Amino acid sequence: MFSQITKYSGLGAGFIVTLMFITILSFSMANILGSFAEDIAKRPKTYNWWIVLWKVILLIGIINGFWGSQKVKAIGEGGYLAFLLSFIGPSLIYFSTQIIIQENFLELRQTFFSILCVLHLWALLITIFVMEHQTIWVDDLASAITVLILLFYGKKVDFVFKFGTIVYLGIRLLSVYFLSVGIRI
Repeated sequence: MFSQITKYSGLGAGFIVTLMFITILSFSMANILGSFAEDIAKRPKTYNWWIVLWKVILLIGIINGFWGSQKVKAIGEGGYLAFLLSFIGPSLIYFSTQIIIQENFLELRQTFFSILCVLHLWALLITIFVMEHQTIWVDDLASAITVLILLFYGKKVDFVFKFGTIVYLGIRLLSVYFLSVGIRI
C-alpha cells in the first residue's frame, strides 16, 4: 500500500514518512496541551510542579522533533528499514506523553524513563549511523545517561528525581539553544 501511494500520488517516500512523523508528533503535542488544560482547571495547590515541569520538558522535545523532521525526509528515502527506524522515535514520544498525562504518573516513572532512555538511544543511533552531518549527538548521550540515572534511582530517592529533572531540563535547553543558533557538536 505504501508503494502504491508513492507510485500514484507522485509524492516521494520521504515526504510521506515526514508527514507520518509530524502527525504522530502532533498527536503527542495535543496530549500534552490537553493535560495542561486539565492541570489549569485544578487549583494551584494541587499541582505537582515536577510533573508539570516534565510536561514542559516533553513539549520541548516534541518541538525539537518537529525541527528534526526536515532530516526525516532524507531517512524516508532509504527504504523500508529506514521507514521503520523513522517511525520509532515519534512512537516513543507518543507513548511517553500517554504515560505522563496519567494521574498516577509518579508510580509510572520507571516506565516513562525507560521509554525516554530508549528514545535518546534511538536518536543517538540515528544521528551517528544515518545522518550525514553529525548534529548535536552529545546532548542525546548526556540525556540518555541522565535518564538512566533517573530510571534506576529516581523512584527510590526523591532528591535524585528532582536534581535529575533540573539537569535534564538544562540539557534540553542547551539543545534548543544549539539548534537555534545552528551549532553542530
